[in-house]
This record gives sequence, structure tokens and C-alpha cells, in this order.
Amino acid sequence: MPNAATAFGRRLREYRQSARLSQLELGLRANVSARHISFIETGRSQPSREMVLQLARTLDVPLRDRNLLLTSAGFAERFGESSLGGDELAGVRQALDLMLEKQEPWPAMVFNARWELVAANGAAHRLVGWIFGPAPPVAPGGTFLELLFSDAMSSVVENWEEVASESIARIRREADAGLAHPDVEAFLEKALDDPAVQAAVAGAPDAPVGAPLVPVMFRRDDLRLAFFTTVTTFGTPQDITLQEIRIESFFPADEVTGAWLEDARA
Repeated sequence: MPNAATAFGRRLREYRQSARLSQLELGLRANVSARHISFIETGRSQPSREMVLQLARTLDVPLRDRNLLLTSAGFAERFGESSLGGDELAGVRQALDLMLEKQEPWPAMVFNARWELVAANGAAHRLVGWIFGPAPPVAPGGTFLELLFSDAMSSVVENWEEVASESIARIRREADAGLAHPDVEAFLEKALDDPAVQAAVAGAPDAPVGAPLVPVMFRRDDLRLAFFTTVTTFGTPQDITLQEIRIESFFPADEVTGAWLEDARA
């Protein structure tokens, strides 16, 4: 299957180079000779299904792209993409519900790979209600990423340039790791074509020396709420949907914010 071998070889070389590994380094990590890696990349050797998966694991290729590697080598896909609302992920939904509940009174939101909101706890709804009122400015089918780069968000996030710059860096890191959804990469490209976004991001201040985190500071009228966030993912996923889930948890960065969250729940 020379065509399949060549197609897989090209993809493998791209992932290896993205990981900044030589053929020798990849071979040592995968227990394969550098010569065999060379033969695979040039299409002179057709890898087995097991070899494709072994190399993909070694390179930590995302599950969605492991399927692409398999099909490019002439094999069937290995990893499924389940619906979060389906019976097969019922236990996962219960875990997510528990995580969201235990985060109260601090906000928490669950996003998929396209930055679409999948779930949120009551604290998150209360925070969004305080920021935007009863009708958040997100069009049907819109994503949180679109909201982040909107005028509505930049007008209420006091350090929007800093937050936008960090978000762009995060997407680029995920893209380098093969974890960014194509729709997200396309949106980012379009957003960065906007001169206003370019200027804002270029002018983003550096984080203060010694600062452990970049806060997110919302201001409305005379009240400012400051947060820092963490992102949680599922370990050892064998399903594309699970690998791409992100749980974003918000924590108060000052006493005023903590008190407001407590009062808002009461």
C-alpha cells in the first residue's frame, strides 16, 4: 500500500517535528530503530496497526488525530466520539455535576473543544447574570471564545488585553499539541486579523514580577470582582469527547470577591 504508507509517513514526520524530536530520539522512546522510523516516514515501510498506535502514544498525539493517523495508514479508526448526553457517558455526567456542585459558591463551567458551554453551576450563572444581565450577548450556537473577543466582554473585563493575550497563548499551546479544534484555530486567525485586537494584545502588560497567576477582573458600576482560574481535564481518556472536555473553575482573588460570591448564593 505505497499510497497509504506515504500519507502516514508525512503525517508522522509532521508530528515528530512538532514534538522537536529527531528520528533517533523518537526511535529510542518507541523502542524502534531510527532506520525503521526513516523508512516509515519516506513510505518505504508500511507500519502495522500496532506500530501506528505505538508511535502515536509515544508522541502523545490527541485521540482525534490518532484516528487520522490510522486512516492515513489504511486502518479503521480506533477511538470513538461519544455524545455527552448519551448513556455511555452517564457516569461522566454525574462526575461533572458533582464537580460543579462542590465548586459552589465559586463559579465553574464546562467547555468542549470548540469552547461551547456544556454545563455550569449556579455560581457561574449568578456571575454571568451580574456581568451581562438576564440576556448574555452570545448568539445561538455561539462560543465563549466569540464572547471573549466581543465589545461586550472587553467593556467589562478591566484587564481584557491581558486576558485575551493569555487566551491566545493557551490556544496556540493547544494547537502545537494538536488539541485545538480546527474551528477554534480558524476563529483565532480571523480575530487576529482585526487591527483593534492586534493593538490590544500587543499592548497587553506583562504580569507583575512574582505574580503566580493572571487574574480576571470584572468591573460593573462601582464593584470590581477579581478571579483566578484553573483548568481540569480527564486523565487517560479513551474517548475523543472526554479528552476535549475542559472544566474551568473560578476562585476569588480577593476578599471582596469572596464575600460577594457568598452573599450572591444566600
